[in-house]
Amino acid sequence: MTTPYSDPFGVHTPTTGTSPPASWGTSVANNLQTISAPPGCKVVTSAAQATASGTFLFVAFAAADIRDTDAYHDIVTNNTRMTVPTGMGGIYRLTAHVEWQINATGQRLLGYRVTGVTTTWMESRVGVTTFETRQSGSEEIALVAGDYVEIVAMQNSGAGLNVNLARASLTWLGRA
Repeated sequence: MTTPYSDPFGVHTPTTGTSPPASWGTSVANNLQTISAPPGCKVVTSAAQATASGTFLFVAFAAADIRDTDAYHDIVTNNTRMTVPTGMGGIYRLTAHVEWQINATGQRLLGYRVTGVTTTWMESRVGVTTFETRQSGSEEIALVAGDYVEIVAMQNSGAGLNVNLARASLTWLGRA
């Protein structure tokens, strides 16, 4: 899939008593496919990742992608990034999940950064001693072709902690 949506009225607006061309049917079929299986990617970590207290961790997603419709993600080159392909700008649903190792000291932060500019925090949580601290966040964001999104984790326990598991997805929702 290279173009996630085409406006059927831009293809053909039938006048009274005429039939739309075959291209109109193709446009409708493509739009239905986009609704049922929207373009995007779902990525996952391959191993625990260490983060020092008070520093950003840009989560690396080096495991095989769960889903990637249009080469949004590369597990080798810039594997912290989910990049919007040419012709695929629009509104996206960004979802991220991380699981921290057990430690009851300090805060855990989960956020994202678009094209290396500003970090936006989605969720803050205090660490606990009885089980791993888990965080999730989801936001709709407008992106253009070439923009990339990175998932950011940070903790301030006073010691190094691992992000044991992380997942993220970037799913195309519509035109901006």
